[in-house]
Amino acid sequence: EPLRLHRASSPSARIARARELLEMVGIDPDLHEHYPRQLSGGQQQRVAIARSLALDPTLLVCDEPTSALDVSIQAEILALLSDLRERLSLSMLFVTHNLAVAQKLCDRIIVMADGLIVESAPTDVLFSRPSHPYTAALLAAVLPAHRDPLPPQPRPEPVHGGSLVEIAPGHWVRRDSEDTTLPATTPESGRDDLQPATPQENR
Repeated sequence: EPLRLHRASSPSARIARARELLEMVGIDPDLHEHYPRQLSGGQQQRVAIARSLALDPTLLVCDEPTSALDVSIQAEILALLSDLRERLSLSMLFVTHNLAVAQKLCDRIIVMADGLIVESAPTDVLFSRPSHPYTAALLAAVLPAHRDPLPPQPRPEPVHGGSLVEIAPGHWVRRDSEDTTLPATTPESGRDDLQPATPQENR
């Protein structure tokens, strides 16, 4: 369908491209005429990924790409996405509640609460040094048993307003105007928007 709507090509060319895309995501190209009900959940997700690649995007938005899959299939899909990212030089934006997925695949993580960005940092920094109370409480609730636990965190208050402050290079945290717990090291005043990231940062 994307090929038919956005690219002028013959039916035979569209079929050839569909077969190529299916093979790219690990599906037998001969299944290109199958209906969704004839495919497993993992195969359906692979087809969805193939369709999203049909027009050669530079940015792929993955909204909860593994939430409906069992654990073994989740691992396969994540491995596929990681491989495609490297092979096709793709930038990927993951929307997920699964922090393990974010930690495994993302170079940078943005944490949102109540519709606002509360923290944005490189993945290793965010997991080792969370600076917003909401982020700290979130990580404290899900850290694996082999990790040293974070100190007990009070229940975070709802997020209302405030502005993003850069407390270290590339590490932004939302701070209320009356909050003095975070160092104000930003070279400019706090702001509600982040500078556009490079494709590498968006992966």
